[in-house]
Amino acid sequence: MLAVVVLATNVVLRPLAHRLYPVQVAGEEQEVSYGLELHCRQQDEAHMRALLLQGMSTTTLTLSSLRSEDIDGTAKMRTASQIQGLGRQDTALEQLFVRLSPEGGVSSVSWAVQAEVPE
Repeated sequence: MLAVVVLATNVVLRPLAHRLYPVQVAGEEQEVSYGLELHCRQQDEAHMRALLLQGMSTTTLTLSSLRSEDIDGTAKMRTASQIQGLGRQDTALEQLFVRLSPEGGVSSVSWAVQAEVPE
């Protein structure tokens, strides 16, 4: 009787276990989503977007969204982007960070890992 209970539990809960902890094939990279945020003067916003796109072209990262908006009560813009990559590509993000942060008019640049997306 105990053996039947153990087998039934394994069969019933196995799909749930695979959803919570997906099996990753060796050597297969997961997709990682990054968020990059930049604050700059309004007159420099188009230049910063162009630099971001230019910097992205030298990496294997892909841009999935890019949004700019005014920061209320200031003459600054907030540009937020979602970036995707296969596997962790922190070095590539850091290179973008280093490229954008010393530009005139930039008051802050930050990036963070948003999620590692299981396939």
